[in-house]
Formats: sequence, structure tokens, C-alpha cells
Amino acid sequence: MSELTEQVRAYFSAMGKRGGSVKGSSKARTREQAQRAVNARWEKYRLARKESTESDKAPIRMENPEIAP
Repeated sequence: MSELTEQVRAYFSAMGKRGGSVKGSSKARTREQAQRAVNARWEKYRLARKESTESDKAPIRMENPEIAP
């Protein structure tokens, strides 16, 4: 392997730290914690989808009812 300059090594080190570390609530320590996190994400998705489909079914309010399509 060829020798890397100090600047190149520092760059790759910074990229590895940036993409490789997981911190905070996204880090699951056990399988149960990971499963709860997955379920919470899916529930949030389902709720957002349900709200968007309910808003699509709402009647359209016409500004000028005399001009009907």
C-alpha cells in the first residue's frame, strides 16, 4: 500500500467519523429497542398516510358556486 500524506489521512479520517458514528436515540442497544424503533417509524408513516388520504376525501370548497364544472 502506498504511503498517504497527512492531509489525505486527515480527510479520510474525517469522512469515516462523519458517516460511521451513530449517536442519540437512533442507536439501539438490543433487539427489542431496535424493534420498538421500527414500529414507531411505521406507525408515524401509517398515521401520515391516513391523514393524507382523509384530506383527499374532503369536499372541495368552491369560491364561486355559480361557475360549476
